[in-house]
Amino acid sequence: MRYLVLLLALIAPLCQAQGLKLDPWTKEDTYRQAAYTTLLAIDCAQTRYMISHPELGFREGNSWVGHYPSRGQINNICAAVGVGHFAVSYFLPSKFRNTWQWTSILIESVTIYGNYVSVGFHVEF
Repeated sequence: MRYLVLLLALIAPLCQAQGLKLDPWTKEDTYRQAAYTTLLAIDCAQTRYMISHPELGFREGNSWVGHYPSRGQINNICAAVGVGHFAVSYFLPSKFRNTWQWTSILIESVTIYGNYVSVGFHVEF
């Protein structure tokens, strides 16, 4: 995870050093990013609920995270993913940004629905 954060921290200076012009960020980009961030927060809250209730017998499905992450790990991962997603969205050319954001929104929506089917809409902040 630390490598992802380091990579993201290097993107902006490299773009400026290469003289790359970023496409403007639009109001629609903001709406899509806000929708994704909201869905990510719900997904993270559902995950925190599930790991806080081991009696339910669930485990994390993301193999990168591990089957039984701590609340701290979930919080750190969610924060890094949120910042990382925004950074990627911001630096992508506008012709790819829309697809990236809508795809991310779809994936989070499917994940949240899967969690809902498994345990209902329980969240823990």
